[in-house]
Parts: sequence; C-alpha cells; structure tokens
Amino acid sequence: MTRCSCGHIHLAVGPVTLRLEEDVLRALGHTLVEAIQQLEVPHEAEASEPAPAAHGAPTSGWKQ
Repeated sequence: MTRCSCGHIHLAVGPVTLRLEEDVLRALGHTLVEAIQQLEVPHEAEASEPAPAAHGAPTSGWKQ
C-alpha cells in the first residue's frame, strides 16, 4: 500500500493495483470482512439466504 501525492491510495493485490480514495478503501475493507464472514456460514444456510450486496463508500459512493 502506498499513498499517492494526489491523495489516492494504491493497494497492490497480487498482479492488480487498486487506486482508491481512503473512504472507498475503508468501505472495501468492510465489504471484504462481510464476505469472509459469509464464507464461515455453513453451505446449507447459504442456499436459503440472498447473496450479500457489495457496499459503496458511506458518503460519496464508488469513484473511479
């Protein structure tokens, strides 16, 4: 992870680098935690529950 002089955060994930604003990075972190928690749910319970939706940044939404 590096912070650019423009204020964006560059996060390297394997061969991909994500360029994110801090609030979007934090929202992504929350979404990843929720996804990991869903992986811990037994598969039988998953069949009866709707798939979780990804969450954007709480204030300004996702930006490119």
